[in-house]
Amino acid sequence: MKSCAEGLRQRPEVLRMKIEFDHIGIPTDTPQPDEFWVAQSKVWVTNPRTHPLRIEYLRFIEKPAIDPAQVALWKLWNMPHIAYRVEDLDQALAGQEVVYGPFEPADFGPVAFIHKDGAILEYMQYTNPNIWFGQPTPWRPAGPTRRAFTLVELLVVVAVVTVLLALLAPALDKAVEQAERTLCASNQRHTTVAMNQYAIDMKQKFPDGQPAYRSKASSMNAVDGRRVPTAGMGSAVIWAQPPEYDDYGGYLGHGIVGYLRYADPRSFYCPSMTIPWMRYNTTTDTATKVGGWPASNDPRAESYDYVVSPYQYRAVFQASTTWRAPNLSDPAGAARWRPATLRADAGHEPILADIFSEPTPAGTGRNVNQHHRDGYNVARIGGGVGFIPDPERKVYNWNNGQTYYAGEPEFALQQQVWEEFFARR
Repeated sequence: MKSCAEGLRQRPEVLRMKIEFDHIGIPTDTPQPDEFWVAQSKVWVTNPRTHPLRIEYLRFIEKPAIDPAQVALWKLWNMPHIAYRVEDLDQALAGQEVVYGPFEPADFGPVAFIHKDGAILEYMQYTNPNIWFGQPTPWRPAGPTRRAFTLVELLVVVAVVTVLLALLAPALDKAVEQAERTLCASNQRHTTVAMNQYAIDMKQKFPDGQPAYRSKASSMNAVDGRRVPTAGMGSAVIWAQPPEYDDYGGYLGHGIVGYLRYADPRSFYCPSMTIPWMRYNTTTDTATKVGGWPASNDPRAESYDYVVSPYQYRAVFQASTTWRAPNLSDPAGAARWRPATLRADAGHEPILADIFSEPTPAGTGRNVNQHHRDGYNVARIGGGVGFIPDPERKVYNWNNGQTYYAGEPEFALQQQVWEEFFARR
């Protein structure tokens, strides 16, 4: 007996011809819905293209009496068969044991039945693959049928997704806020460590903050010859024009450590801050050009007036237990304050925090004084950073309710926030 492989090698045209599964035919005695009559073979058939498993049911009116010894013919009338779509029926039938046909049962093309490998196969050559016994039924490859969504089902899915999003949105929003708060704390820690490195190199002294007056000479503290950075108690200005403000070309506070490359200036900015001019490399469009640290690292070349950071720098500490405004017109008051140093100030003292002293810009829709919704990240001299809750916005309300002291025309005093709210928590 020849093997199947040997037979295919002897007839290479079989390999070249495309043969594709079409359906399975199963004899039945039970009437089926939507049957079609085939007069030549006197049988009712169903449309396999509408069946999810591509089954064609055949119900014979009269089965001929066939001797089982006629194996192939008996199987044709009593056993299931498998149908294949072929490109050329004559070529497919060449050399095969034809049991019945070829004939045209309907308007879709000729068919024939053969006996091969102990089974009955039906070969079909479609001349019109979009018709089945006059019924428009486009032919498609075998496979599970897919029913499209109805409009009602689609609306139900949309409604369920909307409800789920509404339930999950607060949790997702909270997760995003927590991630931004963590990155903010990391930025503050990086900046504080850089200021510590600066202080080690500069005889234990932290960077000078923004002075109270434009004239450097009038901002000097008679005690140690350094400026009394009145505004530095709550200042977020890290560069100012004109440059005679500072020995470092106008750089102030943590802006100095950025200028001297102790820190990457991008760490001076909180990811939660949405005010454009308080973000890295952004500015206002107003006549006074205020913005974040420029990517060029040269505010003067960018025609800035001020460079600001959303991190507020605590540049001075009390030199006396008697609290008094560091009013430069009052030498006794000025003498009660000194710049921050590693030698005099403990590691737990707060030195950098989320901004809390700037006014809320009109039309922004968000308070610049609180990056995070319910509190402030605060960095200590020792490098530790912690979150201090303030859901009732006590710091903001206290700051905006303060009275300006004589000789302090631009800034409310912030020292009590550092000492009362941040240092003791």
